Amino acid sequence: MAGAGLVVDHTGGTSQETDVVIFDKFHVPAVLYKSNEGYFPIEGVYYDGEIKSRLTRTELLDAIQKFRSLRTLNPLPNAHGQRQWPARFIFAWSSDLAGNDIESELDRYINADEQALTDPAATIICVAGKGYCCVLRNADGTMSWSKIGGSDGIQEVVNFVGGVANSLIEFRMQKFGVKFGNYIIPTGQNTRLRNIVTPS
Repeated sequence: MAGAGLVVDHTGGTSQETDVVIFDKFHVPAVLYKSNEGYFPIEGVYYDGEIKSRLTRTELLDAIQKFRSLRTLNPLPNAHGQRQWPARFIFAWSSDLAGNDIESELDRYINADEQALTDPAATIICVAGKGYCCVLRNADGTMSWSKIGGSDGIQEVVNFVGGVANSLIEFRMQKFGVKFGNYIIPTGQNTRLRNIVTPS
């Protein structure tokens, strides 16, 4: 499902409002799912995205700030004890940068996000007419920004949509085992009442 609004966590943390939230309610109890109110538990969010008609430095900084607010949230761990944050994308129909290559857009992004090469706020950038790049894990286990496919004004958009579609099953598998009771039960407020003594 797709919507727009705020991503929330079990501690009451809230992201800034973003343009697109791609969400899977399969793992999230219905009582927590409030798409009509624009609230999405982070554990069910696969993608958080900003769509720009024209990408400028100001728009880029706005997207980075929104994604950083998302990264401050505290997702519940899955069955393997791993915490999963949604992928974050910037999609733009045009750009104020001259040229027609995604490399110049990535260079501008790296200059705008001081953690772009260590813990990037955005993990995907697609600009129509320029290309599509994202953070990928390489065969040797390292991570890198990588250009995906060619660009002709249409192909990069098709590649972006295909990349999102390909990852949905993997993201769903990563969500198994999340204990959503923590959204309802207050954490850290247990009081010991009586000890149990096991007979010897």
